[in-house]
Amino acid sequence: MGAQLGGPIKRNKAWFWGAMSRQDTRVGVLGFFNATSGCASIAAGPNAKAADGSYVNSIRSISDCLFGDLTTLKNDNARLQYQESSAHQTEFSYTYGAKDRTTRGCDAFHPLITCTKQTGPTIFYTTQHRWIASNRMSIIAQYTHIHEDWFLGFEDPALKDVQPINWVDTTYWDRSLGSRTGAYHTIRPQDDVRADVNYFLSNKLGADHSLKFGFAVRRSPVESINTVPGGAQARYRGIYDFVPGQYITTPSDPTGKRSCTINGVAYTANTVNGCDEANIIRDSDFTYTLYQRDLYINDSIRKNRATINLGLRYDHQHDIATPGTVPANRLLPAQLPAINFPGADSKARYNNWSPMAGITLDLTGNGKTILKASARRYWGLGMYTASNLEPTGSNTTLRFPWKDLNGDKTVQTNELQIFKADGTLNLLNSPAGYDPNNPASITTLSLVDPNLKNDITDEAIVGIDREVMNNFGVGAMYIYRKYHQFYDNVRYLDHSSDWTGPIAFTAACGNALCSQSSFTESYFQRATNVHPNTIQENNTAYRVYNGLQFTARKRLSNRWSMTGSYVLNNVKAYYPTPDLDYTSACPSSLPCGDPTNYLPTNFFNGYEDGTRNGKHVFKLNGLYVLPWDITVGANLLVHTSFPFNPTITLTSARTGTADNPVLRIVPSNGIHYPTVKTFDLDFNKAIRLGGSRRVTLDAAIFNIGNANTVLAQTTRQNTSTANFITTIVAPTVVRFGIKVDF
Repeated sequence: MGAQLGGPIKRNKAWFWGAMSRQDTRVGVLGFFNATSGCASIAAGPNAKAADGSYVNSIRSISDCLFGDLTTLKNDNARLQYQESSAHQTEFSYTYGAKDRTTRGCDAFHPLITCTKQTGPTIFYTTQHRWIASNRMSIIAQYTHIHEDWFLGFEDPALKDVQPINWVDTTYWDRSLGSRTGAYHTIRPQDDVRADVNYFLSNKLGADHSLKFGFAVRRSPVESINTVPGGAQARYRGIYDFVPGQYITTPSDPTGKRSCTINGVAYTANTVNGCDEANIIRDSDFTYTLYQRDLYINDSIRKNRATINLGLRYDHQHDIATPGTVPANRLLPAQLPAINFPGADSKARYNNWSPMAGITLDLTGNGKTILKASARRYWGLGMYTASNLEPTGSNTTLRFPWKDLNGDKTVQTNELQIFKADGTLNLLNSPAGYDPNNPASITTLSLVDPNLKNDITDEAIVGIDREVMNNFGVGAMYIYRKYHQFYDNVRYLDHSSDWTGPIAFTAACGNALCSQSSFTESYFQRATNVHPNTIQENNTAYRVYNGLQFTARKRLSNRWSMTGSYVLNNVKAYYPTPDLDYTSACPSSLPCGDPTNYLPTNFFNGYEDGTRNGKHVFKLNGLYVLPWDITVGANLLVHTSFPFNPTITLTSARTGTADNPVLRIVPSNGIHYPTVKTFDLDFNKAIRLGGSRRVTLDAAIFNIGNANTVLAQTTRQNTSTANFITTIVAPTVVRFGIKVDF
């Protein structure tokens, strides 16, 4: 629901306007059921079948038992304007937006106790002054302050001290908030000052010029705090016949359990008595400030049948890691002590020039055939070097073998194998930037290349529009974009353990929905766990987009209008060196970095890229004015759906990395979900009550055919939920609205 009200405070001098809206959306999440007695049987077996093969549970009963994920959007707006004189006007505006969500992150693998509550507003305060300096020049100056403070908290504050449990092979979480590494609180105030000037020159250098130039300065400090519940996460490997909430820890298939020695007792890998793992995690306090400055000038030149647009923009960006403090981990204060970070500067700076040029040409001189072409360069917005330099900026995680000696399913210090026989840390992972020899260091082992460059998008567009007959025109456009000069965090200086392989891994399908009974792929591993000294630097990866767009438009005449378009998209990614790993020379036998998914078969290089990339997109929109001025609008959308990339996951941790690599089965984006087809209608009737008073009635029907096209499935094939549907097109929705203007 919403309402707005505006009008004059003093005639021809002062005005006000205000608006508010509230929107509640409750969505049932597949696999996430109400914990009531009436829904217990459905939650235990939503797909249960009777002896005759029919389903026991109806769609309605399943829908009614799905737990509602409630999102509430609150928006308030206000504006005051004052006209000091005919040349000067001042405006103040206030914008408040808040999103409250009760069960963010809940699904079949994340019960309510592991989800988050989202709260917190974003508020804009803007002051603006307009000055009409002359009949050729106008100036707008503006100051904006943004207050942003939002929180992803625990479902119950008491869970702050409760360690979460993760069954690694099924990805199921329980007992407390874990998959986001705890509660998240971010504070992001921003200050922005800018000025824009419009200046018109007539008949200069043989043409008319419409100039626009200006500047902007922005300061954006950020502080983001993660609070880890209980300081640790219990990780169980192997296949468990567990019941959510009962924490069964005896696996039916112990593959992946580790060998370890705790308190002088040895435990054997891949047996019921083997060891599991524990993540010991320190809270984080990520604080930095981003500084941005820009200047620009554009000139729109009109001469005869041509309009030429020329522009140049300069942008400066740099970020500073500002002071931050984190407490010691409650379980391992010696290995994860408190840190008081004073701040640091990477010395990297972005100073970018962005040229642009375009032309619009009336080919025939009567405005019926228009040729358009443009070329420009864009640079990335934002700079992110501070995170590499800040030891408090991320949740430092140390993973150790763990044996639940007292059976309470909670990690205790005496249950960890912290050290090896030689006295060094027995880490199963490689926490970036962590120095085990100096864990309280206020500097990290991560570096930033001081010559780091910003990422680039180069774009070229050419198109033509033609009016075929009165009120009807067609058009065609070609679009080319290249995205390049990316950067990433890569290892450096350490060749103590190179990649070996390929090693074949065969996994059986988790259920009857797979395309075949088993899959075999290969992976690589290291002999030892290599400490990841990292550096943030540019890499050689790039992406190329080619697009063709065809349009047809019929303007409103004879009571109807229509717009249609077809777009052919093609995006490909290229990785000249896969997953860059070292700045020095790579081993001659293998490419830099982890060759998994690149050798022996390259599943990525030169293949389709993007997770929301529909190759073919067709749209048709129409409007018809019925008798009594009732308008009916129709919208048809048909597009190739999103890619489906099936995988298998190694069920035991590989040596040297402590992770379970995800192995691609088909080339990137080689399979797509079914084509999406939806059709919507909208009916609108305005009733005039005299003067500016009017009542508008509206009725809309979305997805009239109630299409239930699959948009997402579980991609992992060696799991019991392989290919389970997780997202479908929204069902038929009918919306009624009424708007009153007075």
